[in-house]
Amino acid sequence: MKTYDTFPLNMLEMRGSIDRKSFHFIADNCKVWFQNNCIVDLDSTFEIDAEVSSFDGEVEVSIGNYEIEEYITDKVSFSEISMLKDRILWSNNLLEGGKGFEYSDMSLFYYNGILSRIYFNRSYPLIMLEFNSNQQGEIADVKNSLDKIRNAKKVQAHIQVINITFISNSHQRYENGVPIHGLQSGCNRAIKIEENVTGCEGYNIRSGEGYIVTVLNLDGNHPMWGNNVQMTPKPMKMISQTDAQTVLRGYKCEVMSPFGWVDFNGADYGLTIFHKYGEIDKCTLHMHDRNIDIEYYKGDNTTAQKTKTKTKDTQPHKNNVTDSQLEELEKKNWREVFELRRKCANDRDIESLLVIAKHNFTHGSAATNERNFPEMCYYYGRLRRIEDMKDFLKDKQIYFMFPGLPQSCMELAQTLLEIGYKFPHLSEQEIAYLEKKYCDSKYFELFDIIMFDCDRLSRPLKKFDKESLNIKNSNFSKEFLLKVFDSFIENEKLDDSYDKMFVYSRIQNKIIKKTYEDTGLGEYCIVQPICSNDFYNLMKNKFGNDCADNLSKVLCFGNTDLESFKDYNCYLLDAKSIEEAAKSYFDDISKVENVKCEVSKFWLNKINERTIKLL
Repeated sequence: MKTYDTFPLNMLEMRGSIDRKSFHFIADNCKVWFQNNCIVDLDSTFEIDAEVSSFDGEVEVSIGNYEIEEYITDKVSFSEISMLKDRILWSNNLLEGGKGFEYSDMSLFYYNGILSRIYFNRSYPLIMLEFNSNQQGEIADVKNSLDKIRNAKKVQAHIQVINITFISNSHQRYENGVPIHGLQSGCNRAIKIEENVTGCEGYNIRSGEGYIVTVLNLDGNHPMWGNNVQMTPKPMKMISQTDAQTVLRGYKCEVMSPFGWVDFNGADYGLTIFHKYGEIDKCTLHMHDRNIDIEYYKGDNTTAQKTKTKTKDTQPHKNNVTDSQLEELEKKNWREVFELRRKCANDRDIESLLVIAKHNFTHGSAATNERNFPEMCYYYGRLRRIEDMKDFLKDKQIYFMFPGLPQSCMELAQTLLEIGYKFPHLSEQEIAYLEKKYCDSKYFELFDIIMFDCDRLSRPLKKFDKESLNIKNSNFSKEFLLKVFDSFIENEKLDDSYDKMFVYSRIQNKIIKKTYEDTGLGEYCIVQPICSNDFYNLMKNKFGNDCADNLSKVLCFGNTDLESFKDYNCYLLDAKSIEEAAKSYFDDISKVENVKCEVSKFWLNKINERTIKLL
């Protein structure tokens, strides 16, 4: 498979304007894809002309070949442009998946600066058309990322409830043996200790062994009808028993997630039941991994019904964004949706955030869903609605195809689902994971939303300094400029877009190595140094007309006329060709280095002039 040229990520020109260029493309093969199957494979001549309007910047594309007229119309237009990984993407209503348009997007793939492949995604009917030049580059087999969800085991267990329930109307929290926050009176809880008769739903454990412990919040709706689980069911075994107390503790087992069975260290949880005069006097819930204990004191059902909890400032404010209001949400543009999302995060309204995340996922592209899917999984975990999530994803396989979500996205989604399920009772390892992502410029925007209530964790989280995105550099040493130019050449040699490549960090003003997929805000892959028109003008200003004319003739390669090369940015130049052209013109190696430095400086100046906009 070809490895196509890569581009710095710039979604919908949020990180600066993108040159909108007309083009003429001749393909010798067309494939039509439907539901991941090639239904047409035709060798012929296909002329594709694209003209960009000087009035509104829209591109109008015409396709000339009667043999495929039943699959594509003569003319197609797109209004939006982005740079995404290995392609230039023209689109219509990208953030809502092309809703309202017959053609959602067009992808342009370049190989060594030359347009080599074009994709068209059509919504009605749902097909994709692929045009190739030289018939090189095929669609790889798409691995359905939902295999793990479809093939995961399902636990069908029914809990036999017995009447061992301890009612508490006050509790005290201890950290490292020290009481904090004072006695919490009027907080009505129920600790249920149930015999494990047929197992525990969601856990891979043996039936008839040990107990199932659950903590319920009795404030508000009755626990049997409301969603008021304070601590989800935990399998435990009896460790010891005396006349004064019974000690239960969890054990290592497997827990079900949408990604299959995952390890769960239940030994982090325990419960001590204190007896007095033949009755339960109090219960202490232990979170051993964090050395936290919560001691629940005896209350009664009457107290539980009469005591009311005062509203606190930290209580979530409901924005009432529900599934039934999705139609209203769909009427909003993407900026209004993002503003509502931020408001819901500030209000700690997880229910509304989940609805918005589902909306963004179902209306998103493959690129935007690299963030939407993990975010949605996190909220499902926070609300402990794993089965609801499985149901929601049953008919969404199409969202994981063409080209599909990367493995790193799936891994992040699984981890956030598990962390969300346990939040805020997280281990130090899990908190450190969240902090690492929050400090990563790639994930900062996502985590700045989902970590809206990170103050509930056992310690504060560090996060990425967004003010650093305003850093702009203008002074570069000759040594650094030559390193940048060499990085262009080394990156051009890469065969696999998943290899680590040289990346420029604007924040650090240095060269680092990362995969394209791991680059974040303020980081730019060192690729595509300069276009033909910019190169000609740069050489003319720095070295004179004769030098500019000679270098342009060499770099034309006969692929386009010289005047078009000089006047239009229609050709992307590669660093190796620039170096060879400079060596053919200059005998002095220092002059060759000067050319390389000027090209590098031109590229760096463009990068540092950009304004980075946060969502």
